[in-house]
Amino acid sequence: MANGSDVTLHKLALAGRAQDFETFLREQRTGLLNFLRRRVGNDADAQDATQESFTRLLRYADSQPATAWKPLLYRIATNVAHDQARLHATHYGAGAVSLDSEELVSDEPTQEQIIAQEQELAILHAVIMKLPPKCRQVYLLHRMHGMTYPAIAQHCGLSQKTVEMHISKALAALRAAGKAYTDTLSR
Repeated sequence: MANGSDVTLHKLALAGRAQDFETFLREQRTGLLNFLRRRVGNDADAQDATQESFTRLLRYADSQPATAWKPLLYRIATNVAHDQARLHATHYGAGAVSLDSEELVSDEPTQEQIIAQEQELAILHAVIMKLPPKCRQVYLLHRMHGMTYPAIAQHCGLSQKTVEMHISKALAALRAAGKAYTDTLSR
């Protein structure tokens, strides 16, 4: 016990009340523990609250008559239970969930996903850059600028059929590169 508690016990001993106080605590322990179990979440908290209540009562033991100890003890116990509830609410918040038991989900991509996306983009860029110049131009006008086949044909001076052929060739090259990349990942 703390020094303040030792001083109080010493005062009680001098007054011949130390034995009475210890007997009172022993007699009240079970009843107080049951009282607190109904007010706090679990047995461990009830045990803690009981001990804290006894410790706080000790401060008043030498200044209060023995007849006042029981009502004072239960008033203190009620306050301790309220303190525990406030502390629990502050630390854990209403509806809070322990992070140990939950999987954290984020909309942000993981580092592995970012690296994989960068690799895919690098492969796609390399494939597009290897396309013949006219095929690359037609593909980029369609995909990057959103131009329609007839608009690309007019812009490049090509027939719409030739534009379709260039787009098909570009898509085939990209599909082949994608398949090769996927195959290397599955190995």
